[in-house]
Amino acid sequence: MLKLLIVDDEALVRDGIALALKRECPGELAILKAASGREGLAICEREQPEIIISDVRMPQMNGLDMARALVERQPGAKLIFISAYSEIAYYRAAMKLHAVSFVEKPIVLEELLAEVRRAIELIVAERRMSEAPLSDAEREEIAFLSLLHNNPERIPASVRDRLAPDCPIQVFVAGRLRETPAAPRLLAVREAALRALEPDCSVALCGMDGRNCVLLLACAAPSGRRLQALSRALLACFPGERAFLTRAEARGIPGIPRALEAAGARQVYRFFYPQAHFYAAGDGGVIRSQPNVCTPEFVAELTGAIEQRQVRRAARLMEDGLRRLCAPPECPPEHVRLTALHMLEAAAGAFSRLGLELEGVRPADWQALSAPETFDALLQVVRSALEKWASAADSMDESGRSIYQIKREIEKNYADPGFSIAQLASRIHLSESYAGNLFKRKTGMTIGGYLNAVRMERAKQLLSDPSNKVAEVGQKVGIENTDYFARRFKQYTGMTPSEYRR
Repeated sequence: MLKLLIVDDEALVRDGIALALKRECPGELAILKAASGREGLAICEREQPEIIISDVRMPQMNGLDMARALVERQPGAKLIFISAYSEIAYYRAAMKLHAVSFVEKPIVLEELLAEVRRAIELIVAERRMSEAPLSDAEREEIAFLSLLHNNPERIPASVRDRLAPDCPIQVFVAGRLRETPAAPRLLAVREAALRALEPDCSVALCGMDGRNCVLLLACAAPSGRRLQALSRALLACFPGERAFLTRAEARGIPGIPRALEAAGARQVYRFFYPQAHFYAAGDGGVIRSQPNVCTPEFVAELTGAIEQRQVRRAARLMEDGLRRLCAPPECPPEHVRLTALHMLEAAAGAFSRLGLELEGVRPADWQALSAPETFDALLQVVRSALEKWASAADSMDESGRSIYQIKREIEKNYADPGFSIAQLASRIHLSESYAGNLFKRKTGMTIGGYLNAVRMERAKQLLSDPSNKVAEVGQKVGIENTDYFARRFKQYTGMTPSEYRR
């Protein structure tokens, strides 16, 4: 079992990566965690992990400084850096430390898991290199991985000599495979490519990189019909699969790792294609801008439909809006997910105005939006949320909605010293006496008592922060007279504000 260390000063990031790795690589990795570069270095000295995932910017000792110290003591460790800072200086520094990869925040877990799988493959290959004898197939696999990951000392002369220094190399990545193809399948992929490009291509190498099948073709970029014919031939090598094919071009051996990174990055667009597909829209480097579907006009129409109880119309508006982001070349999937989140936030606000107790889209809802691997599955999550809220709103009686609206108005306006029960009743279109009697009957409290409770609970929170002066807390909860605030607070808690703070 390999040891993997996660170094990040954010506990949520550490725990999230660890959980994903346990699901992705069950039984393969012993996972260690550290909150700083110093702690990470200490764990490395003690545990000797083979793979280190580290944030770049951290207090005390950053990830690059930790790695510089580590390279001298444990040169074989595979480094994967993560950072929210995309400056080229960080990337260059990481590459000088022979990092396997540099992943930008916000982390796309699928990309990070692919890099970990790649590191595992490298370690396995290096261990096999130290064992003798190696079969021809094993030597070819090690040479192939060395080409992908810029390890020139591992590339045999027999392979290097077949690729001219400035020879264009087409890098194809086939992802979303259900299982690792057996050796005959990889051979079939290579032969299919050679047949499709004959006589223009005489060198083809094929192998696995993590969970992706990678094909290297030494030739100029095919164009038009020939490229489509090649893609169809390659996809036909994965019958019954949802294989997704992407491409990038390298100039000679040194450019292969970056081309692999570019082709791999385009795999994210498989989100839009549930069936086998060749994605070529990004080949020219043109990525569609990210249009704002959730305009004020759209939100007004969406919320208006919900408040008029036209839920089917609201669902159709949301679906049509999301589908506008899918016309090739597509927007990045994360933009589609965020747009869906904004739509649900607007819908939640509309349902709240109908009296449903919603605090907006919660973390669980965002996790549900992050999970779907396809656009159609994301649409189903959006539909389900809308249907669930609509059903809950329909089950509320009129008095329940009125009680919720009273509470909501109080919680929004408690800090206003001029706020009154008469104002509240007017805003929810009820008479003052009816609102008061209804609230008392349903909750056992008067509206004034509930308003006082909301103010006192908020005062308790403010008093817990030493930066808030006692004399100012009353004003912040809507009570301008300090003595009156102190009396009400003692009646509510049994203590004066000063005693509560102690």
